[in-house]
Amino acid sequence: MLRYGTSAIYRTLRWSALLFRISTTLVDYLLQKTANLVDTMFVYPERMRANLDSTRGLVFSGQLAVGLVEHGVPAKTLTGWCKATPCTPGRRGSTFRNWC
Repeated sequence: MLRYGTSAIYRTLRWSALLFRISTTLVDYLLQKTANLVDTMFVYPERMRANLDSTRGLVFSGQLAVGLVEHGVPAKTLTGWCKATPCTPGRRGSTFRNWC
């Protein structure tokens, strides 16, 4: 009976070692692919600025929400405002960045 238990433990350890080797190989592969991606990446600052401007400052809406909550606006009220008037700054010609 002891032999069967020992055999099961041995098989479990063998599988664990195999899975560990496979997972570390996968992590190494993913790190190499990511490093290659970053090394060969081109950044165009003008295009980045144009993309940010096309959102009319929507990337700053989270900062605006945090600022309002910090100044006492309840989160539930803020959620109601967001649902009632989506993208209002864009319609009025201003931006979320101006509101922050």
